[in-house]
Amino acid sequence: MFGTNRPRLSHDRALAQVEQLGLSDEARADFLGGAARRVFRLPGGGRLTNRSSGDR
Repeated sequence: MFGTNRPRLSHDRALAQVEQLGLSDEARADFLGGAARRVFRLPGGGRLTNRSSGDR
């Protein structure tokens, strides 16, 4: 699951580092919220697939 030590590490910088991991779209979506939605049984929107839109 994704997390930062904000304010020391900005979300923009952390997300840029996530992009460098080379994850598949499915793995990226799980990392950025899908896993937490499943673990905590939260309602969830769609997968994050548009990497350039700034979705967070």
